[in-house]
Amino acid sequence: MSKITTSQRRTAKLILDRWKADLTQMNRSFDSVADNFDDLVSNMYLAEVPFELAEENINAAILEHYPSTQIAKMVWKNAKSKKQTDLDFSAYINEWKEAISKEGKRVFYGRYKLLSDKTVKENTKTSGSMSQKEYRAQRRYAESFPVLDTSKIEVKIKDKIEEMENDFMTAVTGENDE
Repeated sequence: MSKITTSQRRTAKLILDRWKADLTQMNRSFDSVADNFDDLVSNMYLAEVPFELAEENINAAILEHYPSTQIAKMVWKNAKSKKQTDLDFSAYINEWKEAISKEGKRVFYGRYKLLSDKTVKENTKTSGSMSQKEYRAQRRYAESFPVLDTSKIEVKIKDKIEEMENDFMTAVTGENDE
């Protein structure tokens, strides 16, 4: 666990505060929840906010993203009248909050890997003396080269070899096989 500096805390707080301010203008429907959290998590990741601090901020952001009681009641009543739900209000709001929480955590852990996973993966030697990080970098480099289709070349080479063998046999025997 690394020491978190005051500068990092200020940066993280500024990113979270700006996100909270922008949240009032964002689409808060369920289809947009992942995009909303992705904006926050991407900004924290690019600013190199440490994992522990980013995790605290995502928890605060999840609470901030929860709907207000008034909006939740309005949506619940609308869903109830259209027979889209048979849950009572408290179960409905709890389910809604749980879905937001899961989506926020999914986006966060998709960008920030768990610390224990990082340290184990970094220390694990995959191939020879290379770590997984070094091996992935090498694979990406190797896969950047184009893959050649040699099937046409093989046919041409085979035809040329047969032609050369026929020419050789003709020269040696003085006969023509055709």
